[in-house]
Amino acid sequence: MQFRVISSNEIRVVLSSEEMRELDISFEGMDYSDTATRRFMWELFDAVKKETGFDAAKQQTTVKVYPKRNGGCELYLLKGRERSYLRFYVFESYDDFLLCRQDKRLSGILDGAEIITGSDEKLYLRLIENSDKQSEELLTEYCAAWEDEYLFSYLKCR
Repeated sequence: MQFRVISSNEIRVVLSSEEMRELDISFEGMDYSDTATRRFMWELFDAVKKETGFDAAKQQTTVKVYPKRNGGCELYLLKGRERSYLRFYVFESYDDFLLCRQDKRLSGILDGAEIITGSDEKLYLRLIENSDKQSEELLTEYCAAWEDEYLFSYLKCR
């Protein structure tokens, strides 16, 4: 399990496919109503607190989960509800992404983005930099906004 502090409000956790097997969880089966997922989340929150000081159990926390090409997954833990700066888009094919890269109107928004490849052969674009609404609308000519399809939230009030 790898941890990366993105900001004081956001932690990135990367799990390999082997770690997911050992933990008896799968990307497709992650759901907070599932006992194995709940157990894993509490173990994850403890490990994140020990490693980074980020205490997900004492505040409202949003968890976003995204697949990795190698069968693992990435989790983003965010203090509070989902933040507008965490935006993902999905390209159905690599060709769609290449066409998008050729569009000079989008060079700024793509230069400040992270590309995540999923095991489903799709490319997921994570916007890191703040972008203007017009650029994001242009982006949807090539890909779709990835809304809560695989999002589950763990919310705990004090």
